[in-house]
Amino acid sequence: MIGAEPVTLALAAGAEAVTGLALGMIVRLAALSLDVAASTIATTACLSQIMGVTNEFAPHPIGNLLHLAGAALLMALGFPLLVCDILGDSFTLRGLGAWADSAVLLPAVVAIILKSFGLAMVLAAPFILGGLLFQALSGVISKVMPALPVVFIGAPAAILMALVALSLLVPAILSVWSEHLMSLILPGL
Repeated sequence: MIGAEPVTLALAAGAEAVTGLALGMIVRLAALSLDVAASTIATTACLSQIMGVTNEFAPHPIGNLLHLAGAALLMALGFPLLVCDILGDSFTLRGLGAWADSAVLLPAVVAIILKSFGLAMVLAAPFILGGLLFQALSGVISKVMPALPVVFIGAPAAILMALVALSLLVPAILSVWSEHLMSLILPGL
């Protein structure tokens, strides 16, 4: 590429930028499963409004906790160095300035989105099941004792149980999530 004309260099730089964006997007889509799981956990476990403000989107306390713990775990596992090694090795797999094949890239992105959403639901499954059982039990109690204010008794109990479950299950959630992310980068794991 030394001595090439500026248009050729611009096209090669554009190809490398598009390839880097595609690789970054694939890793981000795989990592997004933790954010989806955190939002699902917070919503089904009555923890999305724990600070007293209405917020349906990701920066809720549970999402912040899992997001920060996940980032720390990836740093401890050496994920950034692994990604740098893979980017360095990518030049031997694909020539400098070669464009990514969209016929290969698009099905891979769709498969990663499906796996990530499925993983998010698996990670949040204990909380989804617990929320469903809590709502069913609250409905039965409300039907049996209509004068009892079930919400005032059940809501604090549900929040306490969700916080206890969260403190017990966060290490397992992060372990499964990090194994999924590392197996995406290193398929042999």
